[in-house]
Amino acid sequence: DADRLYANWLGVGFAADLKTGKLLWRTDKFADIGTNAQNFANYGRATDRYETTAAGDRVLFVRLPLSKLNEHQAPYSLTCHAAGDGKRQWTSETGALSNWSFVGQPVIVDNTVYATAHPRAGQELSLLAIALDGGKLDWSLLLGTPQSSSNYRGEAQQPIPTLLHHSGILYVLTNNGALLAVSRAGRRIDWALATEGPPVSGEQQIFWGYPMPEKLDL
Repeated sequence: DADRLYANWLGVGFAADLKTGKLLWRTDKFADIGTNAQNFANYGRATDRYETTAAGDRVLFVRLPLSKLNEHQAPYSLTCHAAGDGKRQWTSETGALSNWSFVGQPVIVDNTVYATAHPRAGQELSLLAIALDGGKLDWSLLLGTPQSSSNYRGEAQQPIPTLLHHSGILYVLTNNGALLAVSRAGRRIDWALATEGPPVSGEQQIFWGYPMPEKLDL
C-alpha cells in the first residue's frame, strides 16, 4: 500500500516501511525457516501456494504454518492480520474454515474475501465468500474437480487458480483447462469456457526432476 510492503516468505508474513525499509512486524521468527528448511524438501511442500493480499487496513496470507510442514495433508491456511501492527484478527486454522485448504491469491470486494480452496482430504475446488470482518464463511460454490498431479510422496499437487473481479463477475482461471464466470449476486456459474491447460516448462524443474507447470494470468 502507500506506506508498507507486505511479504509472505515461506510462511512468515511480515511488513516493512516503504521509506526506511525498517521491519515493522512479522508473524513468526525468520530463523524458523532455516530450522524447517529440510521439511520443505522432505514433504514436497508447494511453495508457490504462498500468497499475500493487501486489504486496506488489513493484509491476508495464504500459507502452510511452519509448525505443520511435516503433517500429512496439512491444509494451507488463510489468516487476516492488522496492517499496522500485524496482530492476527482471524484464521482458518480453527472453526468452520479449518477443513479448507486454500490455493490461489484471494481478492476482496465490498468487505468480502473471495478465495478458492479444496477440502483437506479432497481435490474438489470451491469458491468461498468470507466476511473480511471476523472471517465467517458466508457461502461456497463448487467449481469442479481439477486434474492434479502428484509429488514424489504421492500427495496431490493442486493447480493454482487465478481470480479476477469485474462488474459483479468473478472470473476463475483454473490453470487446468477452464475459465469460469461466477455471478456474485446469483452465487452461480454463469458460463464456463474450456481451454488448453498451461504449458509445462522443460527448464523450470524441482530438484527431483519433475516438470513444473507454468501459471497463467488473466
